[in-house]
Amino acid sequence: RMAVDSTHSGVRARLDGDQNKPYIARALERQGLDSSILTPAGIFAGTLTHEFLGFAWLYASWGLCYKVQPGVQISNTLPSFGSSAMTRRWWRQGRAFSERFRSRPFVQRFQYRTKLDGIRFGTAGVESFVLRKVLWPITIPTKIYIAYSVAVLFAGTAVR
Repeated sequence: RMAVDSTHSGVRARLDGDQNKPYIARALERQGLDSSILTPAGIFAGTLTHEFLGFAWLYASWGLCYKVQPGVQISNTLPSFGSSAMTRRWWRQGRAFSERFRSRPFVQRFQYRTKLDGIRFGTAGVESFVLRKVLWPITIPTKIYIAYSVAVLFAGTAVR
């Protein structure tokens, strides 16, 4: 086939084979994946699945950390950790911060409305953040694979 101008700047591209496909379709095919999922239903299903899994992982890890309290568990298994002067100073500073934080109106309203300990809830949020970042190399590819599989299902094709 003949080459034709594809832009106003005079850049020339061949309009046969892969050049007619969108970039994302070519990228999927280079990875050995099915590009036929690029339908509105497939894209919607994949995006919705990815976001759902992300929020589910966020809330599950936060709840797990609230229940299990990994920071307390780790500090109890390391008895020598609490014996240094620096650790005792950090503990006193943390206790003072906790008391100031507990007296704030929004924390008191949170505790009254939810019957949860606001300090423990905040700590669990930080612990879950660390947990999610540590497990990021596992969870992100897993979420992408599951979202791709659902997109393939909803696009009406089979996973290769």
